[in-house]
Order: sequence, then C-alpha cells, then structure tokens
Amino acid sequence: MTGGQHKIGIISDTHGVLPGEVHQLFKDVDQIIHAGDIGHEDILIELQTLAPVAAVYGNVDRQPLRAKTRERFEFSMGDYKIIVAHFPLYFGDEKTPTIRISGHTHKPLVLQRRGSLLINPGSAAFPRGEYKPSVALLTIAEAGARAEIVYF
Repeated sequence: MTGGQHKIGIISDTHGVLPGEVHQLFKDVDQIIHAGDIGHEDILIELQTLAPVAAVYGNVDRQPLRAKTRERFEFSMGDYKIIVAHFPLYFGDEKTPTIRISGHTHKPLVLQRRGSLLINPGSAAFPRGEYKPSVALLTIAEAGARAEIVYF
C-alpha cells in the first residue's frame, strides 16, 4: 500500500459508454476494478490511461472481452480478501475481513457487516430507477477499509 493507503476506483455496467466525469473521479486512484458489462474493449483501454485495470466480464460482454477478462477473481490487499464478480455477491461466512464487489443491478450499494464490505458501484452510464450515474471509491488503509458511492 502506498503510504499505508490504497485507493481503488470501482465501476460497472458501462455498456460501451464511459462518461467524462469518470476521468476526474478516478484521477487519484491506484487501481480500477470494472465489475462487468463493459460493452466494448475501448472502455478498458481508456480506463488504463488512468490506472491499472482489473475486470470481470458481465452477461452482455462477448468476445473478445471475455478472452481479456475473467468471470471472477480474488486477491488480497492488506488484511482484506477481495472478491470480484459481475453478478451480485452476498456476505458469506467470513473468516477474514472480505470485500465483495459486484455489478449487474445498476443500483449502488455499500453495506458493512462484521468488518467486511459489500460494494456495488451502480452504473456509470445507465442507472436504473431513481439513481444517478455512479461509481464507488474504496480506500484500504491500516486502520480498515471504507467505501463510498459517488454520484455525478
């Protein structure tokens, strides 16, 4: 972690459209996670100009996106296990602090339970219902993890 802190930009359900606001919102992130329904490879290429990108494919993503992404991935950062998939993830029987990131619903959500987080950034391009376009910002530090939904 840089300076004891790592900042991750989380985005999902772009469906081929990357709003310009995302560039400003992700200007200081160390990494970007795209939680699927990317829509076009150009989205990942553009996001990579801001920070390294890790992505899963969603139900609308076809080749060549599926060949360049995964259905699900896990990694560790600090004391946290991070799990990313497109379809909604729910709290499990967490033995260690876990951050579960998903998309699909186009509805933003941050829930915390017993030191673990559940994050859905909503949709940056095609929100549903009363929601505005949104992304999530996740900060992991020695003191813990926190996530916020940012609407634009």
